[in-house]
Amino acid sequence: MKNLPRHLFFAITLVFYSNLMIAQIPYNFKGFHYRYQEYRGMDLHANLSATQKDGYQNYGYNNNLNAGLNYFSYLNTEKKQQTVIFNAFASPEVNFYKSKTLYNSVSNFNFSYQTRNYRNNLKFIGYELIANANFLSDKTSFTSHTNSLSPSAKAFIGKGRAEYITDIVSVVRLFDELKLNQLLLSDATTDQINAFAQIIVNYNRTRILDYRLNKIAMIEAMINYLKLEGLVNDANAKVFAILNDQIYFAINTTRFSGSVSELGLIVNSSTQTSNNKSDTSIISQQTNNFTPGIFYSHIKYRAISLKKQENMGIEASINHGFTSNDRSSNIDSIIVTNSYNSKNPNILLSVFYDRGYYPNTRTYLTWTNRISIQGDQFINNNIKISSMYTSFNSGLNLYYYFSPQLRLSINDGLFISNYTNLTKISNGTSYFRVNNSLTATLNYALF
Repeated sequence: MKNLPRHLFFAITLVFYSNLMIAQIPYNFKGFHYRYQEYRGMDLHANLSATQKDGYQNYGYNNNLNAGLNYFSYLNTEKKQQTVIFNAFASPEVNFYKSKTLYNSVSNFNFSYQTRNYRNNLKFIGYELIANANFLSDKTSFTSHTNSLSPSAKAFIGKGRAEYITDIVSVVRLFDELKLNQLLLSDATTDQINAFAQIIVNYNRTRILDYRLNKIAMIEAMINYLKLEGLVNDANAKVFAILNDQIYFAINTTRFSGSVSELGLIVNSSTQTSNNKSDTSIISQQTNNFTPGIFYSHIKYRAISLKKQENMGIEASINHGFTSNDRSSNIDSIIVTNSYNSKNPNILLSVFYDRGYYPNTRTYLTWTNRISIQGDQFINNNIKISSMYTSFNSGLNLYYYFSPQLRLSINDGLFISNYTNLTKISNGTSYFRVNNSLTATLNYALF
């Protein structure tokens, strides 16, 4: 009972932030449901550095390569929502010395695929596949190799739809800017806003490797549409400058509208192998984990107005993990092997509330909050350890645009955690921690 006040503190905080979700004036974005959208993009980056090292013992050359690839695609049709993300990174390093060559390398690959297939009344069936792979190799005074693979899968049913409205928000801001500069002849209708946003969608999925030609074609299509609809008289320099600035240089923070509920099964797994070899020892280890579970989530996105956004939701899961660990060592010709198996059932409940304020395309303020409660059990042979973990995260992010030369960035993060060991054992520990970090950056460009 002595830990009741701490858990009561988190319960009161949860109720407080839940009340903040109520009494908000709704903003009607129903006119922007539903639109066909397809986005995709890819970037490649690499850099190579070579350094000569002088000295009696360290004479040699150091060569380092950093290379990466990022790809994403998003598809939104009446019957399907699909997201694909792939990232790859590699960083090999080679050192040439008088008597030997040393090297180390790090590489990782991440892939995710999610799809929702819609039926009637916004009901859907979906699944998600995720795979992460990491490879680490180091050959210095000893040789070390560590490889890990972490695949996971979800299968779920649900109801609702979250629409990506970032392009709509940018178009509305664009028309506001044209109107402010007395270039817009009449207010744009909902259909015209939708059609103009569709131009952005169409050109964002074409010529992904030719940015210059794509930009020219997109701005030409926008100007032609504005003239065809009678929204502008002439495509002068002011119109071009506003189009170019709003589409390519504005900070268009991701915005969604709608709500989604999901219930399903999830399976997480991982395997990691490591081998360390020196002149006198060889140590090998392999760890495998398999964790099935069930989950439920409900997320609501509210575009209160052009300048305000709030997101809120609840997530819950019940999981049961199984872990096996095998280790062998050969030190000075003495071989030792051991292994153990463990179980880890756990329950997780999490509630979040985010708020965003976007007064213009250059300045924004976001506030994020999350409360989590997790119950764990660790079972290994006759040892059973039960614990309760609660945490509260709150973050405030401000980006203020004074001028093209002067900009301010402030980030503040508060983290409160409470861990309670429910098993009365001699080496059990409990703690209550409060951490806060604040960073402020003021940038001034001389040129």
